[in-house]
Amino acid sequence: MVSPAIATEYPNQSASIGYNYYDFWFDGPNDVWIGATADQIGNTMDGGLAFHFNGTNFAPFPVNPGSAVYSVWRGGASLWLASLHLSFANGVTMTVPLQRLEGSTSEGVQVQGIGPNDSSPFFTTLWGRGANDLWASGDNVGHFDGQQWTLVTDAPPATRSGPLDSVVTGDAGSVWLTAPGPRFFRRVTAP
Repeated sequence: MVSPAIATEYPNQSASIGYNYYDFWFDGPNDVWIGATADQIGNTMDGGLAFHFNGTNFAPFPVNPGSAVYSVWRGGASLWLASLHLSFANGVTMTVPLQRLEGSTSEGVQVQGIGPNDSSPFFTTLWGRGANDLWASGDNVGHFDGQQWTLVTDAPPATRSGPLDSVVTGDAGSVWLTAPGPRFFRRVTAP
């Protein structure tokens, strides 16, 4: 497998770039996505990106300035990225915590339950059972029901303590959240 290029001059030469990798998603041997961030020496607006491997080469897919792509998860036709994203709508700039990639387009995704004066949640992990049941965690917990993302208002406070402190995973009948301590929380979602 050919890996994403890393400049041999990094970090000793101005404008050289290094990458940090956070998560992988495998749709097949010729269809692999990697969540990452770039670190360009001398640039204060390094961006998050997703690398895509097509069986021959890795190609960067820029997603937004100033944030990493911490988690990647496929839900149906959408590839979801846990990455803060600046979104512009109706002349207003908003920070949104998720992005949806479909084909070659990317869009920032709002989470319902965020007030106009509230800061956007910061999600760092994604997990799901399918296109209609996806979960995100970080400094808050979100759920996608196939139509929209909403905050999980009854998530235990310990799972909403900090952006890198909570992890979501699960199985066929439960969603698990971890928090520092260690503490583990299980939500039964199926009989």
